[in-house]
Amino acid sequence: MFWSAPLSADLMTSPAAVAIDARKAHYHWQRSLTLALTKRVGDAAQAAHRAVELAPDNAFYALHLAHLLSSQGDARGGLAALDRVLALDPENLDALRQRAVLLSHQGDVDGAV
Repeated sequence: MFWSAPLSADLMTSPAAVAIDARKAHYHWQRSLTLALTKRVGDAAQAAHRAVELAPDNAFYALHLAHLLSSQGDARGGLAALDRVLALDPENLDALRQRAVLLSHQGDVDGAV
């Protein structure tokens, strides 16, 4: 079924939305996506952190966290999340590209190459 009405940010980001099963990383990842779409990037990063804590072997969640942290200007946190992605998936092109961009912005051109 197609939902044409816009989602209420209050509904989708409320603790009740995650309380369905807060033990599942997927719910925190979905909450993070919704928060990011509503420009609540700090809250989105917190939810993404929780998803990564619950599913530490999920490179996709770690990559999402890296994007959020980087967009907030947290290069160190972004690089740590990218290192986690690359430990899990050494050929992840998105992580390799984003890591190179972050390192080059920090002036580490040799590390970026």
